[in-house]
Amino acid sequence: MNILNRAIQFRAALFLLGLALLSPVSAQAHDVYLAAQSFTQTLPDGVQVEMWGYAEANADFSVIGAPTSPGPVIRVPEGDSVLNIHLRNDLAVPSSVIVPSLNGGALAPVRDGSGRVVSFAAEAAPAGGMMTYSYDARPGTFLYQSGTHVQIQVQMGLVGAVVQNFAAGQIYEGQAEGSFDNEALLVYSEIDPVIHDAITAGEYGPGKMITSTIDYRPRYFLINGEPAPLAEPIWDHAATAGERVLVRFVNAGLKIHAPLVHGIWGDLLSQDGFPAPFPQETYSILLGAGQTADFAFDSMEMGSIPIFDRRCYLVNAAMKDGGLYASLEIGEGTGTHAQPLSFDKTASRRDGLTKKVKPLSRTLLKMEKTRLTPFSGKRLTR
Repeated sequence: MNILNRAIQFRAALFLLGLALLSPVSAQAHDVYLAAQSFTQTLPDGVQVEMWGYAEANADFSVIGAPTSPGPVIRVPEGDSVLNIHLRNDLAVPSSVIVPSLNGGALAPVRDGSGRVVSFAAEAAPAGGMMTYSYDARPGTFLYQSGTHVQIQVQMGLVGAVVQNFAAGQIYEGQAEGSFDNEALLVYSEIDPVIHDAITAGEYGPGKMITSTIDYRPRYFLINGEPAPLAEPIWDHAATAGERVLVRFVNAGLKIHAPLVHGIWGDLLSQDGFPAPFPQETYSILLGAGQTADFAFDSMEMGSIPIFDRRCYLVNAAMKDGGLYASLEIGEGTGTHAQPLSFDKTASRRDGLTKKVKPLSRTLLKMEKTRLTPFSGKRLTR
């Protein structure tokens, strides 16, 4: 009898265990609270423009930080499968938030009275309207942006980056090249001061001074909200030689850009958060408007590694030596990938990482003699 009872209890326990295993696991969600606001930015030549940006807030929006463009980096914890973005819109026009490479987000076209689509997602009303957008999170690097009047609100500054890793020190599952010790983020954006001024003055739209962005001509080119020489990568921590560095590129501009990592060969791991089955060894990446890319390399020795745009957006209006230029500063270290100088011509291309790089003015001198200016189309002759 005791044996029979034990057998029944054992089978019941197995049955309950099976039910537990078959029951759906609750998704882990990451909640972010953003306020869309305006602010004024002063550029290196003294020009001031009105920008729109995102400010980080607490859950009830009783505490709100300063707005920035790009907005706060959204770092989704490893393993979380849902991203909830709670938006409060403090602008004078409707707005929304979309993450183009992630599923979800209440994507439903919003149309005006004529049937024209004005937003890709449900909008938060102006002057304090609230809206929540839920997305299926996955590892990678992504752009978040306004989904309303994209041609205007994106270049006014309503952009930011979403990042998530598969595990600590590993961006994608099963991708050996995707392991890293440190990471840097570079968000590219642009400013056309004529359009910004027209929007601020209420002179943008049909029948007004600026009717559309068809003549969009940016004069300022920014990395993480600042043009060179103020542009800086956003690091996880101070880089040291010997670390494998993951560089996350986000093109939040409306132009195509082509960042070049000078003197470095690395692995192009992914684009738009989709890992490559066979990462390409390269030193330059083509980024379309709204596109992202993940690039990793081994920092073999200390030094300054320039990153600049091969399309020559390297000016601040009429000022040279600006725009899309930044440096990865690598400090002294003895990590896994550190090694002494090697100039053996028979060595692999990765040994070339140890070469010293030149300052911006010297690095770009020859290129400037033949390059095209980004907005005049005239060839410089120096």
